[in-house]
Parts: sequence; structure tokens; C-alpha cells
Amino acid sequence: MLVIPALFCGDWQTAGLRAALARAGYASFGWGLGTDWGPTPGLMDGVEARLQALSEAHGPAALIGLSMGGLFCRWLALRHPGRVRQVITVCSPFRAPLDSFWMPLRPALKLWPNPGLPALAGALEQTLPVPTACLFSRRDGIVAWESCRDPRFPGESFEIAGSHVTMANDPSVHAIVLEQLAAHSRDTGNAAS
Repeated sequence: MLVIPALFCGDWQTAGLRAALARAGYASFGWGLGTDWGPTPGLMDGVEARLQALSEAHGPAALIGLSMGGLFCRWLALRHPGRVRQVITVCSPFRAPLDSFWMPLRPALKLWPNPGLPALAGALEQTLPVPTACLFSRRDGIVAWESCRDPRFPGESFEIAGSHVTMANDPSVHAIVLEQLAAHSRDTGNAAS
């Protein structure tokens, strides 16, 4: 499985989660692209290549993303549904992502040299073609919690108690992620990978 960090973070942020996954018998991988600077062309190309390599080596991958990392996960699932078996997002504002952060991103669009970013943000709200779980916190403090879940699918939403900045090392996040991975593995007969 591929674990993608939050904005301004790197694989160091997801080390604890990946360790919890390893203890449960899952093979998990960081994104290996350094700091998540958001949807830059280089990072978008890089994460696509990472998914392609992992899926060719191990089969369709489960994707787990923290905050902005979850937006990358949703984008990958929409573009490459055959390479993705499940998406789990943690405090990821996929509904109205440009306007859901404590500091709205719409005024900062010039920081990302991707002229199609508003259209991309709108596309992330689509229903994914793979099983999905969305973790959110009413005590988030960085993003609007309402934008981190889809009210049309309440069974895919899981509330956590912690804040945005503690999500990566929150034991309840680890427990829900493991529960969702196991449930999907039972449903599909997939082994832990």
C-alpha cells in the first residue's frame, strides 16, 4: 500500500502509521517524493509513477493519504482505478478543497503552476470507483471537517477525536485504518499487501 503525507510534510510524517501497518502484516510504502508541496506537475507525475511501479510489483494498491495526501489518493483512484483497490483519506478536504482549509487555498492558486487546478479540485468530489473510507475530526482545526466526508455515503465516514496536527500518530486513526483494510481484504479475499 502507498501512504502519502500531508502538505508540507514528507515520509517522516507517515513513519508511525507505516510501522503500525507493518506490525499488522501489511507491506506499506512511503511516497518517496520528499516534501508534499501540493499538486505541482512534478509531484503529480512522480506519485503516478510511484503507483504504477507499486501496482506492477504487488498488484492493485490500497492508498492512504493524510490531508493533502488524501487528495492525491483520490486523484490517483480516478485516473487509475485498475491500479487502486481501496482509498482511505484522513482529514482530507475533498469536498470544496480550495475553500476548506483554515487559510483558503483559492487566493494562493498562483503558487501551483497547474492551470487546471480549479477543475481538478472539482473532480475530487466525484464518487470513487473503488472502496473508500474517510476519516474526519470535528476538532480538526486546519480544515473544515464537513469537507472531509461525503454525506451521501455515511457508512464510509469515520469520526476521530484528535486534531489535524496529531492525525498521523493518533492510535484511533491507526485502528480505523487497520479495520478498514481488514474489512476490504475479507470482502475481496486479498491478502495483506
